[in-house]
Amino acid sequence: GAAPCTAMVFVWSQLTKGDATYTLVQVSVNDLIMVVAFAPIVALLLGVTEIVVPWDTLVLATLLYVVLPLVAGLITRRVLGSARAIDAFTARIKPLSMIGLIATVAILFGLQGDTILDRPGVILLIAVPILIQSYGIFALAYGAAYLMRVPHKIAAPCALIGTSNFFELAVAVAISLFGLNSGAALATVVGVLVEVPVMLSLVAFANRTRARFAKDRAMIVIHHNPKCGTSRNVLAFIRASGVEPVIIDYLQEGWTRPQLLALFAAAGLTPRQALRDKRSPAEEMGLLAQGVTDDDLLDAMIRHPVLVNRPIVCSPRGVRLCRPSETVFDLLDNLPNGVIRKEDGQIVNTETKARA
Repeated sequence: GAAPCTAMVFVWSQLTKGDATYTLVQVSVNDLIMVVAFAPIVALLLGVTEIVVPWDTLVLATLLYVVLPLVAGLITRRVLGSARAIDAFTARIKPLSMIGLIATVAILFGLQGDTILDRPGVILLIAVPILIQSYGIFALAYGAAYLMRVPHKIAAPCALIGTSNFFELAVAVAISLFGLNSGAALATVVGVLVEVPVMLSLVAFANRTRARFAKDRAMIVIHHNPKCGTSRNVLAFIRASGVEPVIIDYLQEGWTRPQLLALFAAAGLTPRQALRDKRSPAEEMGLLAQGVTDDDLLDAMIRHPVLVNRPIVCSPRGVRLCRPSETVFDLLDNLPNGVIRKEDGQIVNTETKARA
């Protein structure tokens, strides 16, 4: 727990379709922090358990396993120069790094095999805190990201990098401090054994909950009249699909001519088709008469925003005047699950709704 994972985070991020740039920055920041913080953190943890702190070993481990790889990576990139040469080198060296990691873990399992088989109770005592730590940290980070409306492509790698541990470094330090056959080395081996399936389960959970992160979904804009039942139903349907839309209260914000022209053109409406003729001043203003032009209607709508029928919803799937309210389903990437109710109690079964 003293050092967060770095290399494997790229794998977890890729599996959850995370933001590659964010992941790279996060890993880089973690590496830089570990350069100065890893040894003090381990010393603090050892001090709490009243174990003598071997500062020379901790500093050497930091230099060998954190600083040296960083410096080697920088020098290698500078020597190779071009992106093509770097990619070719990475492709050649990647199998060797995996072989080295697998060989290390295999040796550790071999040395600790008898203990693992003979003392399952000890293994359980080691594994349970690791499980609590892993799922607990993920729940805190992922939940906080959700509440803060962080996009899923950032929330997932953010939570996973906080959950995963740098077990390669843990193994190396444990062996350096306590030896191959020590209990500390055993704990790191159990950590490797537990962490991979745990992380895969968290990756699966993150992928299943992707739709709940509204900002990762396409933006939806609703021109909303909060006094209108149909508009409120449409807003509820959008939210039930897992998206928090941009809400424009057009009665307060008003309209502009370019805005109305763009909306009507995208929705396939004429100004007369978009005119609200019921419960509006349209009739008393004489706007329902045959001789009223589109320009006259647009001028009236700008002066009196309530004259525009509602709600108009915009999404990457199109623009619609959503009357009846079920029309909005054509604009949603994911329909609300199962049966939902309108404000008047009418039941809408989304599973029977066909979409284009």
